[in-house]
Amino acid sequence: MLNIIINTDYLKSWNGIFKLLQVVLGAICIGIIGSDYNSASCLCWKECFFLIATSTFFIGTFIFLISYLVSPFTASVLPKTIHERLYHLFATVILFVASLILILEIHLANTEFYNYNELLAASICGLINTLLYIFSAGFAYMTKWRTI
Repeated sequence: MLNIIINTDYLKSWNGIFKLLQVVLGAICIGIIGSDYNSASCLCWKECFFLIATSTFFIGTFIFLISYLVSPFTASVLPKTIHERLYHLFATVILFVASLILILEIHLANTEFYNYNELLAASICGLINTLLYIFSAGFAYMTKWRTI
């Protein structure tokens, strides 16, 4: 029989809270953009880039969260490695660029978008998620130096 112990202490830490919020905001962004994706729109590649970036980091963060919850050893070691810090760096930059491109395009375009509010909400959630990745990177960096 498979015995899985859930590391609930991780969810009580700042890293756990940030990871959980990143997954929730990522799911919200994917839900907003994915539910109304229109390939005939003039925003096609911008929406597609945002959807791909958000989906990629949602899946990666979800895998991190699950591995931290099922393995206390992983939760104590992985944040101290360069892997997680690089992941947060790439997530921060790519999500920021994707959110910024989308928000600028819907504001600067000469056309009215029927889903303006949805696109604006998704891009704002993406920017908030960017801040969460910055905070996670900062906590991962502080965790590394606290234990050395």
